[in-house]
Amino acid sequence: MATSKKKNGTYSGKIGNTVTYVLNGQWVQRSIGINNNPPSILQLTARMVLRLLAELFKPVKGLISVGFAPQKKNSRLNAHNIATIENQLRAIKGEYPDMEIDYPNVIFSKGDLPVTANFKVTVIATGLFFTWDTAEITRGMLSTDRVMMIAYCPAKKYAFYDLDGARREEGNGYLPMLRYREQVIIHTYAAFISACRKRVSTTVYTGEYLW
Repeated sequence: MATSKKKNGTYSGKIGNTVTYVLNGQWVQRSIGINNNPPSILQLTARMVLRLLAELFKPVKGLISVGFAPQKKNSRLNAHNIATIENQLRAIKGEYPDMEIDYPNVIFSKGDLPVTANFKVTVIATGLFFTWDTAEITRGMLSTDRVMMIAYCPAKKYAFYDLDGARREEGNGYLPMLRYREQVIIHTYAAFISACRKRVSTTVYTGEYLW
């Protein structure tokens, strides 16, 4: 039995072995049914990439929403989809089934706001101390831009981040963190966001540290 709805001259719903629906503002039609063919290596690779990135983004949903918001402006994709596309080629290393996240190449934001040079991170008792070069002046930079600081801990599948840190002109920012009982590796990143929240920089990897 076919079930369908007609809207603006287009049918939506299930007809035979196809289903038609709206996805991100576009009409999509796909076949349905049981596929008994074993998945190919390419299919298995794609599934593993998506799974790894989904696990990576889980503790930083708020960061992803802000960091890829500018990319949504001329796209029907959501921030998570854009983050996946941006990272699936650059942030995965190895071959199936031995694939893993390449943390130094991960980006949690992408935009045209200039970042800055010479980021440094110092581990202190209660968190991380970020510093950057305030002498560098590039077209598009504003003293009121805010730093975004991220510390990602793969072993705990957790991240500490601040989306509204110190102003660019201050040259330093502090990211408080909770301590774990055992020492763990953290990967750190920084980016800038404009005071109006409409522009961001692409994430910069600022190093691996023990915490």
